[in-house]
Amino acid sequence: MSAHNSDAKNITVVGGGASAVSLLANLADLTSGQAESCQRSPLGKAGGYTVRIIEMAHCVGPGRAYRHRSDELSLNTDADTMGIRSKQEFSNWLREKNIAQGSIPRSLFAQYLRQKLEHAIAQLALSGVHVELVRAEVRDIERHLAGYAIRTDRQEIFQSDLLVLASGGSYGTPYESLSHPQEQCLTLDNLEDAAPLLQNEAEIVVLGTSQSAIDAALFLSRTTSARITLASRWGGLPLTKGKPKAYINQRLNATHCPLTLQEFMRLLEEELQCAEAYPSQPHHIPRGASLLTSISSRSFNESIQEARIFRLGWQAVMNNLTPQLQAIYERFTPEEKLQFADTCLPSLRRLRGAIPLQNAERLFRLLDHQRVRVLPGVRDVRYSARTGYYSLVFDASMLESKFIVNTTGLVYKAQAHPLLKRLPFIRTNLLGGVSVDVHTMRVIDGLGKPDPTCYCLGANTYGDFIITNSMEICARQARSAAASILQMFLTDPLSPSPRAAS
Repeated sequence: MSAHNSDAKNITVVGGGASAVSLLANLADLTSGQAESCQRSPLGKAGGYTVRIIEMAHCVGPGRAYRHRSDELSLNTDADTMGIRSKQEFSNWLREKNIAQGSIPRSLFAQYLRQKLEHAIAQLALSGVHVELVRAEVRDIERHLAGYAIRTDRQEIFQSDLLVLASGGSYGTPYESLSHPQEQCLTLDNLEDAAPLLQNEAEIVVLGTSQSAIDAALFLSRTTSARITLASRWGGLPLTKGKPKAYINQRLNATHCPLTLQEFMRLLEEELQCAEAYPSQPHHIPRGASLLTSISSRSFNESIQEARIFRLGWQAVMNNLTPQLQAIYERFTPEEKLQFADTCLPSLRRLRGAIPLQNAERLFRLLDHQRVRVLPGVRDVRYSARTGYYSLVFDASMLESKFIVNTTGLVYKAQAHPLLKRLPFIRTNLLGGVSVDVHTMRVIDGLGKPDPTCYCLGANTYGDFIITNSMEICARQARSAAASILQMFLTDPLSPSPRAAS
Protein backbone atom coordinates (compact mmCIF):
# COMPACT_ATOMS: atom_id res chain seq x y z
CA MET A 1 0.00 0.00 0.00
CA SER A 2 1.53 3.33 -1.09
CA ALA A 3 1.24 6.48 0.99
CA HIS A 4 1.34 10.07 -0.24
CA ASN A 5 2.45 12.38 2.55
CA SER A 6 3.90 15.58 1.16
CA ASP A 7 4.99 18.36 3.52
CA ALA A 8 2.79 20.78 1.59
CA LYS A 9 -0.66 21.53 2.98
CA ASN A 10 -3.49 20.42 0.75
CA ILE A 11 -7.20 20.35 0.10
CA THR A 12 -8.73 17.09 -1.13
CA VAL A 13 -12.01 17.08 -3.06
CA VAL A 14 -13.69 13.67 -3.20
CA GLY A 15 -15.59 13.66 -6.48
CA GLY A 16 -14.72 15.36 -9.75
CA GLY A 17 -18.06 16.42 -11.20
CA ALA A 18 -19.68 19.80 -11.76
CA SER A 19 -19.62 20.75 -8.05
CA ALA A 20 -15.86 20.16 -7.89
CA VAL A 21 -15.26 22.23 -11.04
CA SER A 22 -17.45 25.01 -9.67
CA LEU A 23 -15.51 25.01 -6.38
CA LEU A 24 -12.18 25.16 -8.20
CA ALA A 25 -13.38 27.96 -10.49
CA ASN A 26 -14.59 30.01 -7.53
CA LEU A 27 -11.36 29.41 -5.61
CA ALA A 28 -9.45 30.58 -8.68
CA ASP A 29 -11.59 33.71 -9.01
CA LEU A 30 -11.24 34.66 -5.35
CA THR A 31 -7.52 33.95 -5.33
CA SER A 32 -6.80 35.95 -8.49
CA GLY A 33 -9.07 38.73 -7.23
CA GLN A 34 -6.93 39.12 -4.14
CA ALA A 35 -3.80 39.19 -6.28
CA GLU A 36 -5.27 41.97 -8.45
CA SER A 37 -6.06 44.01 -5.33
CA CYS A 38 -2.42 43.59 -4.19
CA GLN A 39 -3.41 41.22 -1.39
CA ARG A 40 -1.43 38.04 -1.08
CA SER A 41 -3.83 35.10 -1.34
CA PRO A 42 -3.61 32.69 1.60
CA LEU A 43 -3.48 29.89 -0.98
CA GLY A 44 -0.51 31.47 -2.71
CA LYS A 45 1.96 31.61 0.16
CA ALA A 46 5.53 30.48 -0.28
CA GLY A 47 5.54 26.76 -0.95
CA GLY A 48 1.94 26.84 -2.10
CA TYR A 49 -0.99 24.54 -1.51
CA THR A 50 -2.15 21.50 -3.41
CA VAL A 51 -5.78 21.02 -4.36
CA ARG A 52 -6.28 17.32 -5.07
CA ILE A 53 -9.40 16.05 -6.86
CA ILE A 54 -10.08 12.32 -6.67
CA GLU A 55 -12.57 11.03 -9.23
CA MET A 56 -13.32 7.45 -10.21
CA ALA A 57 -14.44 8.30 -13.77
CA HIS A 58 -11.94 8.47 -16.62
CA CYS A 59 -12.16 12.26 -16.78
CA VAL A 60 -12.49 14.97 -14.13
CA GLY A 61 -15.10 17.61 -14.92
CA PRO A 62 -18.12 15.93 -16.52
CA GLY A 63 -18.64 13.60 -13.57
CA ARG A 64 -21.32 10.94 -13.67
CA ALA A 65 -24.14 13.12 -14.98
CA TYR A 66 -22.36 14.50 -18.07
CA ARG A 67 -19.83 11.82 -19.01
CA HIS A 68 -21.75 10.76 -22.13
CA ARG A 69 -20.14 11.02 -25.55
CA SER A 70 -23.28 10.67 -27.65
CA ASP A 71 -25.17 13.71 -28.91
CA GLU A 72 -28.38 11.73 -28.43
CA LEU A 73 -28.42 12.46 -24.68
CA SER A 74 -29.38 16.09 -24.23
CA LEU A 75 -29.73 18.49 -21.32
CA ASN A 76 -33.25 18.71 -19.92
CA THR A 77 -32.96 22.17 -18.34
CA ASP A 78 -32.44 25.66 -19.71
CA ALA A 79 -28.87 26.62 -20.56
CA ASP A 80 -29.19 29.94 -18.75
CA THR A 81 -29.39 28.16 -15.38
CA MET A 82 -26.37 25.88 -15.90
CA GLY A 83 -23.40 28.17 -15.26
CA ILE A 84 -20.85 27.00 -12.69
CA ARG A 85 -20.16 30.53 -11.41
CA SER A 86 -23.09 32.63 -12.61
CA LYS A 87 -26.46 31.46 -13.92
CA GLN A 88 -25.86 32.60 -17.49
CA GLU A 89 -22.19 31.68 -17.84
CA PHE A 90 -22.94 28.53 -19.85
CA SER A 91 -25.44 30.26 -22.16
CA ASN A 92 -22.88 33.03 -22.73
CA TRP A 93 -20.28 30.35 -23.53
CA LEU A 94 -22.67 28.88 -26.12
CA ARG A 95 -23.23 32.29 -27.71
CA GLU A 96 -19.48 32.88 -27.94
CA LYS A 97 -19.22 29.63 -29.90
CA ASN A 98 -22.30 30.48 -32.04
CA ILE A 99 -24.14 27.41 -30.79
CA ALA A 100 -27.94 27.57 -30.91
CA GLN A 101 -29.59 27.10 -27.52
CA GLY A 102 -32.13 24.50 -28.52
CA SER A 103 -31.47 20.85 -27.83
CA ILE A 104 -28.04 20.88 -26.20
CA PRO A 105 -26.17 17.56 -25.90
CA ARG A 106 -24.83 16.66 -22.48
CA SER A 107 -21.48 16.11 -24.14
CA LEU A 108 -21.39 19.83 -24.96
CA PHE A 109 -21.91 20.74 -21.32
CA ALA A 110 -19.10 18.29 -20.50
CA GLN A 111 -16.86 20.19 -22.92
CA TYR A 112 -17.75 23.43 -21.11
CA LEU A 113 -16.89 21.86 -17.74
CA ARG A 114 -13.53 20.58 -18.99
CA GLN A 115 -12.66 23.98 -20.40
CA LYS A 116 -13.57 25.75 -17.16
CA LEU A 117 -11.55 23.19 -15.20
CA GLU A 118 -8.45 23.81 -17.35
CA HIS A 119 -8.89 27.57 -16.99
CA ALA A 120 -9.23 27.31 -13.19
CA ILE A 121 -6.12 25.12 -12.95
CA ALA A 122 -4.14 27.69 -14.96
CA GLN A 123 -5.45 30.56 -12.82
CA LEU A 124 -4.54 28.81 -9.58
CA ALA A 125 -1.07 27.95 -10.88
CA LEU A 126 -0.37 31.67 -11.31
CA SER A 127 -1.05 32.07 -7.59
CA GLY A 128 1.23 29.21 -6.61
CA VAL A 129 -1.53 26.65 -6.15
CA HIS A 130 -0.92 23.19 -7.60
CA VAL A 131 -3.93 21.12 -8.75
CA GLU A 132 -3.55 17.34 -8.81
CA LEU A 133 -6.09 15.11 -10.57
CA VAL A 134 -6.26 11.52 -9.34
CA ARG A 135 -8.30 8.78 -10.97
CA ALA A 136 -9.40 6.43 -8.21
CA GLU A 137 -12.40 5.46 -6.09
CA VAL A 138 -12.30 6.57 -2.46
CA ARG A 139 -13.10 3.61 -0.25
CA ASP A 140 -12.60 5.06 3.23
CA ILE A 141 -11.64 8.27 5.05
CA GLU A 142 -10.17 8.37 8.54
CA ARG A 143 -10.00 11.48 10.69
CA HIS A 144 -6.86 12.01 12.77
CA LEU A 145 -5.26 14.87 14.68
CA ALA A 146 -3.31 16.16 11.69
CA GLY A 147 -6.19 15.92 9.18
CA TYR A 148 -7.55 13.08 7.06
CA ALA A 149 -6.21 9.80 5.65
CA ILE A 150 -8.00 8.97 2.40
CA ARG A 151 -7.81 5.38 1.13
CA THR A 152 -8.58 4.47 -2.48
CA ASP A 153 -9.30 1.29 -4.40
CA ARG A 154 -5.72 1.41 -5.70
CA GLN A 155 -4.30 0.82 -2.23
CA GLU A 156 -3.14 4.42 -1.99
CA ILE A 157 -3.37 6.62 1.10
CA PHE A 158 -3.55 10.38 0.64
CA GLN A 159 -3.06 12.70 3.61
CA SER A 160 -5.14 15.87 3.58
CA ASP A 161 -5.55 18.91 5.80
CA LEU A 162 -8.95 19.92 4.46
CA LEU A 163 -11.67 17.70 2.99
CA VAL A 164 -14.48 18.50 0.55
CA LEU A 165 -17.13 15.81 -0.02
CA ALA A 166 -18.60 16.21 -3.52
CA SER A 167 -19.14 12.60 -4.51
CA GLY A 168 -22.80 12.88 -5.53
CA GLY A 169 -25.68 10.62 -4.54
CA SER A 170 -26.06 6.88 -4.99
CA TYR A 171 -28.72 5.25 -7.16
CA GLY A 172 -31.93 4.22 -5.46
CA THR A 173 -33.06 0.61 -5.17
CA PRO A 174 -36.78 0.85 -4.38
CA TYR A 175 -37.22 -2.86 -5.17
CA GLU A 176 -35.23 -5.72 -3.66
CA SER A 177 -34.18 -7.11 -7.05
CA LEU A 178 -32.36 -3.84 -7.80
CA SER A 179 -30.18 -4.12 -4.68
CA HIS A 180 -28.01 -6.67 -6.50
CA PRO A 181 -28.47 -5.61 -10.14
CA GLN A 182 -27.71 -7.93 -13.04
CA GLU A 183 -25.91 -6.87 -16.21
CA GLN A 184 -29.29 -6.24 -17.83
CA CYS A 185 -30.16 -3.60 -15.22
CA LEU A 186 -28.86 -0.37 -16.72
CA THR A 187 -28.68 3.27 -15.63
CA LEU A 188 -28.03 6.48 -17.54
CA ASP A 189 -24.38 6.00 -16.58
CA ASN A 190 -23.90 2.91 -18.74
CA LEU A 191 -26.83 3.14 -21.16
CA GLU A 192 -24.66 4.62 -23.89
CA ASP A 193 -22.11 1.78 -23.63
CA ALA A 194 -24.87 -0.86 -23.58
CA ALA A 195 -26.67 0.49 -26.66
CA PRO A 196 -25.26 -2.18 -29.05
CA LEU A 197 -26.73 -4.93 -26.83
CA LEU A 198 -30.22 -3.42 -27.19
CA GLN A 199 -30.40 -3.38 -30.99
CA ASN A 200 -32.53 -6.53 -31.34
CA GLU A 201 -34.87 -5.96 -28.40
CA ALA A 202 -38.57 -5.59 -29.19
CA GLU A 203 -39.32 -3.80 -25.93
CA ILE A 204 -37.20 -2.04 -23.32
CA VAL A 205 -38.56 -1.01 -19.94
CA VAL A 206 -37.48 2.23 -18.30
CA LEU A 207 -38.26 2.11 -14.59
CA GLY A 208 -39.39 5.58 -13.58
CA THR A 209 -41.20 8.52 -15.19
CA SER A 210 -38.92 11.38 -14.16
CA GLN A 211 -36.68 13.63 -16.25
CA SER A 212 -34.00 10.94 -16.33
CA ALA A 213 -36.57 8.43 -17.57
CA ILE A 214 -37.52 10.77 -20.40
CA ASP A 215 -33.83 11.26 -21.24
CA ALA A 216 -33.43 7.48 -21.44
CA ALA A 217 -36.56 7.09 -23.59
CA LEU A 218 -35.42 9.72 -26.07
CA PHE A 219 -31.96 8.14 -26.31
CA LEU A 220 -33.43 4.66 -26.87
CA SER A 221 -35.87 5.96 -29.48
CA ARG A 222 -32.93 7.22 -31.56
CA THR A 223 -30.58 4.28 -31.09
CA THR A 224 -32.97 1.27 -31.17
CA SER A 225 -36.19 0.22 -32.88
CA ALA A 226 -37.73 -1.11 -29.66
CA ARG A 227 -40.96 0.02 -28.11
CA ILE A 228 -40.14 1.85 -24.89
CA THR A 229 -42.26 1.46 -21.77
CA LEU A 230 -41.99 4.02 -18.99
CA ALA A 231 -43.27 2.32 -15.85
CA SER A 232 -43.58 3.60 -12.30
CA ARG A 233 -45.84 3.47 -9.26
CA TRP A 234 -47.82 6.56 -10.24
CA GLY A 235 -47.12 6.99 -13.93
CA GLY A 236 -47.00 10.78 -13.66
CA LEU A 237 -44.84 12.53 -16.27
CA PRO A 238 -43.15 15.88 -15.57
CA LEU A 239 -44.35 17.54 -18.75
CA THR A 240 -44.88 21.13 -19.79
CA LYS A 241 -46.26 22.13 -23.16
CA GLY A 242 -45.78 25.76 -24.03
CA LYS A 243 -44.37 28.57 -21.95
CA PRO A 244 -46.03 30.04 -18.87
CA LYS A 245 -47.26 33.58 -18.97
CA ALA A 246 -45.26 36.32 -17.32
CA TYR A 247 -46.33 36.39 -13.69
CA ILE A 248 -45.38 38.25 -10.51
CA ASN A 249 -46.18 36.49 -7.24
CA GLN A 250 -48.91 38.17 -5.24
CA ARG A 251 -48.97 36.04 -2.08
CA LEU A 252 -45.51 34.50 -1.67
CA ASN A 253 -42.56 36.84 -1.63
CA ALA A 254 -39.70 37.88 0.62
CA THR A 255 -41.87 40.12 2.80
CA HIS A 256 -43.79 37.10 4.09
CA CYS A 257 -40.78 35.51 5.86
CA PRO A 258 -40.75 33.91 8.32
CA LEU A 259 -43.68 31.59 7.66
CA THR A 260 -44.94 28.53 9.43
CA LEU A 261 -45.46 25.45 7.29
CA GLN A 262 -49.23 25.88 7.51
CA GLU A 263 -48.97 29.51 6.39
CA PHE A 264 -46.63 28.57 3.55
CA MET A 265 -48.99 25.91 2.22
CA ARG A 266 -51.98 28.25 2.44
CA LEU A 267 -50.16 31.04 0.59
CA LEU A 268 -48.83 28.60 -2.03
CA GLU A 269 -52.36 27.41 -2.71
CA GLU A 270 -53.61 30.98 -3.04
CA GLU A 271 -50.67 31.85 -5.32
CA LEU A 272 -51.45 28.96 -7.64
CA GLN A 273 -55.05 30.09 -7.85
CA CYS A 274 -53.90 33.61 -8.75
CA ALA A 275 -51.64 32.13 -11.44
CA GLU A 276 -54.66 30.25 -12.86
CA ALA A 277 -53.04 26.87 -12.29
CA TYR A 278 -56.40 25.18 -11.69
CA PRO A 279 -58.81 24.56 -14.56
CA SER A 280 -61.31 23.02 -12.13
CA GLN A 281 -63.94 24.82 -10.09
CA PRO A 282 -62.71 26.21 -6.73
CA HIS A 283 -64.48 23.51 -4.71
CA HIS A 284 -62.45 20.87 -6.56
CA ILE A 285 -59.12 22.40 -5.54
CA PRO A 286 -57.24 20.19 -3.03
CA ARG A 287 -56.40 21.69 0.34
CA GLY A 288 -53.43 21.65 2.69
CA ALA A 289 -50.58 19.18 2.37
CA SER A 290 -52.39 17.21 -0.35
CA LEU A 291 -52.08 20.15 -2.73
CA LEU A 292 -48.86 19.04 -4.42
CA THR A 293 -49.34 15.30 -4.08
CA SER A 294 -52.71 15.32 -5.81
CA ILE A 295 -51.32 16.71 -9.05
CA SER A 296 -47.74 15.45 -9.20
CA SER A 297 -48.78 11.86 -8.46
CA ARG A 298 -51.60 11.81 -10.99
CA SER A 299 -51.48 9.12 -13.65
CA PHE A 300 -50.47 10.25 -17.13
CA ASN A 301 -53.75 9.09 -18.59
CA GLU A 302 -55.84 10.78 -15.92
CA SER A 303 -56.71 14.43 -16.48
CA ILE A 304 -53.57 15.10 -18.49
CA GLN A 305 -54.83 18.48 -19.69
CA GLU A 306 -55.44 19.52 -16.09
CA ALA A 307 -51.93 18.41 -15.17
CA ARG A 308 -50.47 20.46 -18.03
CA ILE A 309 -52.31 23.58 -16.98
CA PHE A 310 -51.27 23.08 -13.38
CA ARG A 311 -47.61 22.69 -14.28
CA LEU A 312 -47.61 25.86 -16.37
CA GLY A 313 -49.11 27.73 -13.44
CA TRP A 314 -46.63 26.05 -11.11
CA GLN A 315 -43.74 27.17 -13.33
CA ALA A 316 -44.98 30.76 -13.30
CA VAL A 317 -45.08 30.76 -9.49
CA MET A 318 -41.79 28.90 -8.98
CA ASN A 319 -39.85 31.18 -11.32
CA ASN A 320 -40.36 33.89 -8.68
CA LEU A 321 -40.34 31.68 -5.59
CA THR A 322 -37.24 29.52 -6.13
CA PRO A 323 -34.67 32.15 -5.04
CA GLN A 324 -36.58 32.59 -1.74
CA LEU A 325 -37.58 28.98 -1.11
CA GLN A 326 -34.43 28.04 0.79
CA ALA A 327 -34.81 30.98 3.20
CA ILE A 328 -38.45 30.07 3.85
CA TYR A 329 -37.53 26.43 4.49
CA GLU A 330 -34.69 27.33 6.88
CA ARG A 331 -37.12 29.17 9.13
CA PHE A 332 -39.35 26.15 9.65
CA THR A 333 -39.10 24.43 13.01
CA PRO A 334 -37.45 20.97 13.04
CA GLU A 335 -40.91 19.41 13.39
CA GLU A 336 -42.20 21.41 10.42
CA LYS A 337 -39.20 20.38 8.32
CA LEU A 338 -39.93 16.73 9.03
CA GLN A 339 -43.60 17.19 8.19
CA PHE A 340 -42.64 19.08 5.03
CA ALA A 341 -40.32 16.23 4.02
CA ASP A 342 -42.98 13.58 4.63
CA THR A 343 -45.96 15.29 3.02
CA CYS A 344 -44.74 17.81 0.46
CA LEU A 345 -41.07 17.55 -0.42
CA PRO A 346 -41.21 14.49 -2.72
CA SER A 347 -43.92 16.10 -4.83
CA LEU A 348 -42.27 19.51 -4.72
CA ARG A 349 -38.99 18.01 -5.93
CA ARG A 350 -40.73 16.26 -8.83
CA LEU A 351 -42.53 19.38 -9.92
CA ARG A 352 -39.59 21.74 -9.40
CA GLY A 353 -37.17 19.39 -11.13
CA ALA A 354 -39.49 18.98 -14.09
CA ILE A 355 -39.57 22.62 -15.05
CA PRO A 356 -38.47 23.70 -17.55
CA LEU A 357 -38.29 20.50 -19.58
CA GLN A 358 -36.77 20.88 -23.03
CA ASN A 359 -37.72 17.39 -24.14
CA ALA A 360 -41.48 17.53 -23.59
CA GLU A 361 -42.41 18.13 -27.24
CA ARG A 362 -40.26 15.23 -28.44
CA LEU A 363 -41.81 12.89 -25.96
CA PHE A 364 -45.31 13.90 -27.03
CA ARG A 365 -44.46 12.96 -30.61
CA LEU A 366 -43.18 9.56 -29.49
CA LEU A 367 -46.33 9.00 -27.47
CA ASP A 368 -48.48 9.98 -30.44
CA HIS A 369 -46.63 7.50 -32.68
CA GLN A 370 -46.82 4.80 -29.98
CA ARG A 371 -43.04 4.40 -29.78
CA VAL A 372 -43.35 5.17 -26.07
CA ARG A 373 -46.07 4.20 -23.64
CA VAL A 374 -46.58 4.99 -19.96
CA LEU A 375 -47.73 2.35 -17.45
CA PRO A 376 -48.63 3.28 -13.87
CA GLY A 377 -49.21 0.86 -11.00
CA VAL A 378 -45.84 -0.92 -10.62
CA ARG A 379 -45.97 -2.91 -7.38
CA ASP A 380 -42.74 -4.90 -7.56
CA VAL A 381 -39.79 -5.73 -9.80
CA ARG A 382 -38.44 -9.29 -9.80
CA TYR A 383 -35.56 -11.02 -11.53
CA SER A 384 -35.49 -14.67 -12.62
CA ALA A 385 -32.03 -16.22 -12.83
CA ARG A 386 -33.58 -19.12 -14.74
CA THR A 387 -34.98 -17.05 -17.60
CA GLY A 388 -32.64 -14.05 -17.31
CA TYR A 389 -35.62 -11.69 -17.47
CA TYR A 390 -36.99 -8.99 -15.19
CA SER A 391 -40.71 -9.03 -14.36
CA LEU A 392 -42.65 -5.89 -13.47
CA VAL A 393 -45.61 -6.75 -11.27
CA PHE A 394 -48.79 -4.70 -11.62
CA ASP A 395 -52.12 -5.11 -9.82
CA ALA A 396 -53.58 -7.51 -12.37
CA SER A 397 -50.75 -8.21 -14.82
CA MET A 398 -47.03 -8.67 -15.33
CA LEU A 399 -44.58 -7.36 -17.91
CA GLU A 400 -41.33 -9.15 -18.77
CA SER A 401 -38.25 -7.52 -20.19
CA LYS A 402 -34.69 -8.70 -20.64
CA PHE A 403 -33.35 -5.21 -20.04
CA ILE A 404 -34.56 -2.49 -17.69
CA VAL A 405 -33.17 1.00 -17.19
CA ASN A 406 -33.31 2.14 -13.57
CA THR A 407 -34.10 5.87 -13.48
CA THR A 408 -35.82 5.89 -10.09
CA GLY A 409 -33.44 8.58 -8.92
CA LEU A 410 -30.75 9.05 -6.32
CA VAL A 411 -30.86 8.13 -2.65
CA TYR A 412 -30.28 11.17 -0.47
CA LYS A 413 -29.71 9.45 2.86
CA ALA A 414 -26.11 9.33 4.04
CA GLN A 415 -26.76 5.92 5.62
CA ALA A 416 -27.32 4.50 2.11
CA HIS A 417 -24.24 6.11 0.55
CA PRO A 418 -21.40 3.59 0.13
CA LEU A 419 -18.80 6.08 1.41
CA LEU A 420 -20.62 8.49 3.71
CA LYS A 421 -22.17 5.76 5.84
CA ARG A 422 -18.65 4.80 6.98
CA LEU A 423 -17.63 8.28 8.14
CA PRO A 424 -18.10 8.71 11.91
CA PHE A 425 -16.95 12.34 11.97
CA ILE A 426 -19.99 13.70 10.11
CA ARG A 427 -23.51 14.25 11.41
CA THR A 428 -26.28 12.95 9.20
CA ASN A 429 -29.43 14.96 8.67
CA LEU A 430 -32.75 13.43 9.67
CA LEU A 431 -34.19 14.55 6.35
CA GLY A 432 -31.35 12.93 4.42
CA GLY A 433 -27.76 13.59 3.48
CA VAL A 434 -25.06 15.27 5.56
CA SER A 435 -25.81 18.13 7.97
CA VAL A 436 -24.06 21.30 6.87
CA ASP A 437 -23.95 24.96 7.78
CA VAL A 438 -25.90 26.41 4.83
CA HIS A 439 -23.87 29.66 4.81
CA THR A 440 -20.38 28.11 4.67
CA MET A 441 -21.06 24.49 3.55
CA ARG A 442 -19.03 23.25 6.53
CA VAL A 443 -20.08 19.81 7.73
CA ILE A 444 -21.69 19.70 11.18
CA ASP A 445 -19.57 17.54 13.47
CA GLY A 446 -20.58 15.24 16.32
CA LEU A 447 -20.76 18.21 18.73
CA GLY A 448 -23.20 20.04 16.49
CA LYS A 449 -20.65 22.64 15.34
CA PRO A 450 -19.46 23.49 11.80
CA ASP A 451 -16.10 21.84 11.12
CA PRO A 452 -13.73 24.34 9.41
CA THR A 453 -11.74 21.48 7.81
CA CYS A 454 -14.63 19.52 6.27
CA TYR A 455 -17.12 20.64 3.61
CA CYS A 456 -19.90 18.99 1.62
CA LEU A 457 -21.38 20.02 -1.74
CA GLY A 458 -24.12 18.81 -4.06
CA ALA A 459 -26.58 15.96 -3.72
CA ASN A 460 -25.45 14.90 -0.27
CA THR A 461 -26.60 18.19 1.31
CA TYR A 462 -30.20 17.17 0.64
CA GLY A 463 -31.43 17.56 4.22
CA ASP A 464 -30.44 21.23 4.48
CA PHE A 465 -31.09 22.19 0.85
CA ILE A 466 -34.47 21.44 -0.68
CA ILE A 467 -33.19 21.18 -4.25
CA THR A 468 -29.74 19.65 -4.81
CA ASN A 469 -30.04 18.45 -8.42
CA SER A 470 -29.90 22.01 -9.75
CA MET A 471 -26.66 23.45 -11.14
CA GLU A 472 -27.76 26.84 -9.86
CA ILE A 473 -27.81 25.51 -6.28
CA CYS A 474 -24.51 23.64 -6.74
CA ALA A 475 -22.84 26.82 -8.00
CA ARG A 476 -24.15 28.80 -5.04
CA GLN A 477 -22.84 26.16 -2.64
CA ALA A 478 -19.42 26.21 -4.33
CA ARG A 479 -19.19 30.00 -4.00
CA SER A 480 -20.01 29.80 -0.30
CA ALA A 481 -17.49 27.00 0.31
CA ALA A 482 -14.71 28.77 -1.62
CA ALA A 483 -15.22 31.98 0.34
CA SER A 484 -15.28 30.05 3.62
CA ILE A 485 -12.10 28.13 2.79
CA LEU A 486 -10.15 31.30 1.94
CA GLN A 487 -11.52 33.09 5.01
CA MET A 488 -10.37 30.20 7.18
CA PHE A 489 -6.85 30.42 5.79
CA LEU A 490 -6.81 34.17 6.40
CA THR A 491 -7.93 33.97 10.02
CA ASP A 492 -6.36 30.64 11.03
CA PRO A 493 -3.80 29.76 8.35
CA LEU A 494 -2.23 26.35 8.04
CA SER A 495 1.33 27.45 7.33
CA PRO A 496 2.59 25.33 4.47
CA SER A 497 6.04 23.97 4.14
CA PRO A 498 7.74 24.01 0.74
CA ARG A 499 6.23 21.36 -1.47
CA ALA A 500 8.35 18.26 -1.84
CA ALA A 501 10.04 17.90 -5.17
CA SER A 502 8.19 15.56 -7.48
